Amino acid sequence: LHYPLRRQRQMCIETENNLIGIKTDIKGLRYEGRTLKLENLRIGDSIHIKREKSNHYNYNNFSVIDENEDNLGNLPAELCNVIAPLYDAGYLTIEKSTVSFIEKIGERSRYAMQGILFIEMIMRIH
Repeated sequence: LHYPLRRQRQMCIETENNLIGIKTDIKGLRYEGRTLKLENLRIGDSIHIKREKSNHYNYNNFSVIDENEDNLGNLPAELCNVIAPLYDAGYLTIEKSTVSFIEKIGERSRYAMQGILFIEMIMRIH
């Protein structure tokens, strides 16, 4: 299965300022009415990444929160499992996160069960 470039996970590292940029998809959009919350989002909107140690499925979880404090979903587990130990130890901070791609449910096939959301995160290694 091949996805267009805009929907693939991407990473960019800028070593001069210890910055890492990652574009990634958001998981869990089909639960808790999250797909409907995408209707108010636009590309470039600021979002918050919140550490969620109490998540029952992955104690390394990070939630994606919009400006209204609504939970939009989660970072992929494999990404969470890499960055959580660095974040918890104070070696990594999330400097900025924004919506980089969005496909609302009304723009998708009538068989689609959820929208699609990608974000771009800028993180700093300390």
